[in-house]
Amino acid sequence: MKKFLVFAILLTISKTASACSICFYGDSDDPMNKGLRAGILLLLAVLSVLMVLFIKFFLGLKKRASQN
Repeated sequence: MKKFLVFAILLTISKTASACSICFYGDSDDPMNKGLRAGILLLLAVLSVLMVLFIKFFLGLKKRASQN
């Protein structure tokens, strides 16, 4: 109950999140925004590759364990 009360208090006193100046006011064709989008896509691509390799590794372990 105490945790819920603390959570409710924190929820009520929190401020609204506003977009940063680049996201909210920026020109979509600005080189800074293009670089930001490219960086986000690169990070998503790296994360996706790592997740696929992680899954492939554990599926390989499962296959080896079932062979023995």
